[in-house]
Amino acid sequence: MGSQSKSLMLNKKPMPQSIVKDRISELPDPVLCRMLSLIPTKYAVRTSVLSKRWKNVWVFVPNIDLDDENEHFYRRNRDTNDYVRFSMFVDRVLFLHETDIHKFRLHCSNVEDFAPIEGWIRSAIGRNAVEFDLLVESFTNQNFKLPQSIFMYKKLVVLKVNSNCLSYVPPKSGCFRSLKFLHVTFCFLDNESAGNLFSCCPAVEDLTIHGDVGPRVLNFKISATELKKLRIRLRDVALIGVVNNFSVSAPKLETLDVTEDVLSNYNLESSKSLVKASVNLYHHVACLHREFSNLSAKLLAGISKVKCLCLSAHSLKEECTTYSDNEEEEYSDIFLGPEWNTPKTVPICVSTHLKTITVMGFKGYYDEMAVTKYLLENGKVLNKVIIYTGNLFRLDKLDKEFMMFQMGSRTCQVEFF
Repeated sequence: MGSQSKSLMLNKKPMPQSIVKDRISELPDPVLCRMLSLIPTKYAVRTSVLSKRWKNVWVFVPNIDLDDENEHFYRRNRDTNDYVRFSMFVDRVLFLHETDIHKFRLHCSNVEDFAPIEGWIRSAIGRNAVEFDLLVESFTNQNFKLPQSIFMYKKLVVLKVNSNCLSYVPPKSGCFRSLKFLHVTFCFLDNESAGNLFSCCPAVEDLTIHGDVGPRVLNFKISATELKKLRIRLRDVALIGVVNNFSVSAPKLETLDVTEDVLSNYNLESSKSLVKASVNLYHHVACLHREFSNLSAKLLAGISKVKCLCLSAHSLKEECTTYSDNEEEEYSDIFLGPEWNTPKTVPICVSTHLKTITVMGFKGYYDEMAVTKYLLENGKVLNKVIIYTGNLFRLDKLDKEFMMFQMGSRTCQVEFF
């Protein structure tokens, strides 16, 4: 039996090994370039050592993504040679790259020499880049002026800038002729830049201003005839409570989104086209400011024609809530604060236009119940009220309490989540 088993083992043929086929390398160049465009350029370059097939694929990738990988804003103990090596790598990438660039992303932190950055920007412009994403950080107390070539570049469509050292001095005319999307993030912007940068964007449709403000009063001038979306995020890192100024001339503006620690003074020259507005005044600092009532009343009066209003506030006093007789609000998000003063008269916007209400962070406090009851009783055309409690209540118990309210609209449905 043993000899027979041994004979069978000797006659058994070895199983053929499966051949692993490299299907990715067989893909056409446009597909490979698309794949490499989704990863940072340093990784795309490394694929050149995989095989002869991959050797020169990366040089035709339409997106260039260069980042020195310093993600810590306040980290200053980096070796100077790190930036030197990064500069040499960027130079080599731009020298070897052989096709037009669609998106040029350049993130440089702890910069000591600004000269190479200006050269890299010129190189990307020479390759017909239409989208720029620039981050420039420096701790040398030196300012880097955004190159004039950026302002005058006719093919630029998207510009994202994030910096603690950039200043903006645009030419007197001919700036940003094709720019549609502008996103600026700053730390302690100078007043000249605030006044000049946002007033030279004739074609911009989407504008985001995000930054840290200090003790200086900034005067923002926004003049854009094609602007449709405006987002403003300002943080008062100096904790002084300085009130900045925004002068906005945008006849086609449809969406306004404002979040601030200390509410700025807003002058909306033409806001008739506004459809949606979001105002976040939820910070305690904003609501305790001595000018809060006047500033919030002025802003709310300027956006009184919107159809969708999302209002977040820690405290809204009666004098800072103003309405227009022609109010056309159809949808409102409300983040309730601890104070509520019942208006002496019911605003027309509440009684004849308000159709949908969403209440966030409902905790069942007396003032919260009072304002919700007021809206339900006086909203004559309400269709739906949605209340988010965060699982703090038994929904059946809350539903019974709301059934005791007198409903102004017979068709209104109240939903709890």
